[in-house]
Amino acid sequence: MNLRAVPDEQENREGILEATRRQVERGGCGAVSLGRVAAAAGVSKALIHYHFSDKQQLLSAVVVECTRRIEDRAGALPSGDPLAAFWNWLEEELEQGDMRALLQLARAEDDEVQERAKTGLAECRALVRARVVYVLDALEVRPAIPVVLLAEVVATLVDGLAARHDPRRAREEQNVVDALWLSLIALAE
Repeated sequence: MNLRAVPDEQENREGILEATRRQVERGGCGAVSLGRVAAAAGVSKALIHYHFSDKQQLLSAVVVECTRRIEDRAGALPSGDPLAAFWNWLEEELEQGDMRALLQLARAEDDEVQERAKTGLAECRALVRARVVYVLDALEVRPAIPVVLLAEVVATLVDGLAARHDPRRAREEQNVVDALWLSLIALAE
């Protein structure tokens, strides 16, 4: 007999956040309605209000959760081929959808949600920049232009891929990333 048939408060809260994140990821903040979130999470609207006083607080919590999940998955890149490790990390991030949700939340009408999302995106971009430095160091490549600029180019590409990610086009996305790395390596001294 399963004694945990009824979800606890934490499970309900997590389900609400995930349902909201999926709606934001697919259609932006305008697509989020408490009724649709409740239906997707399998809870009542009253339970959403129990956990979150309003839509702004709910969206702000989604920002925090997306940023936390990205940081939790960040870990060190595995040893071996640094380019393959970078792509494998990026592919997982694109599949998870948290970066895409943050990009959508950065366009929210609510200024507080928008600012929190921009802060979360800045943390993600810092993570991407650190990974670029790691890859260049692992390849023992010293670009002729400042690494910080190259890292910013890669971070911008990652933003673009996250905004338009389509799992059916993963091979095309990988080709774009590979071409960028080849270009960066060609700039080595």
